[in-house]
Amino acid sequence: MSRWKRKIPKEGDPTHWITTTKGESVEVYSEPVFIAEGGGTDHFFTKGEGEEIIGRIAPDPFEEYCDLTVALVPVKRNKGEKK
Repeated sequence: MSRWKRKIPKEGDPTHWITTTKGESVEVYSEPVFIAEGGGTDHFFTKGEGEEIIGRIAPDPFEEYCDLTVALVPVKRNKGEKK
C-alpha cells in the first residue's frame, strides 16, 4: 500500500505561502501532489524551489512509480479579488 496520499486539495485545506523563482509570493496548499508534466494545462510550483511548472495531478496509482515531479497546488483566487 502506498503511503502517498493522492488527495486533490480543496478549499479549507491547510495552506502556506512560498516565494517563486520569479520572486512572487504565492499561496499554495500544504499537501504536495505528484504532477505529470506536459500532460495538462494546470499550473503548479515545485516543492522547495518554487519553480512554476505546467501539467496535471497524477491520480493513477501506477503513475506514482513513474518519473513524476512532487509539486504544490496554488490556491485559486476569485476574479476581482485583490492579492
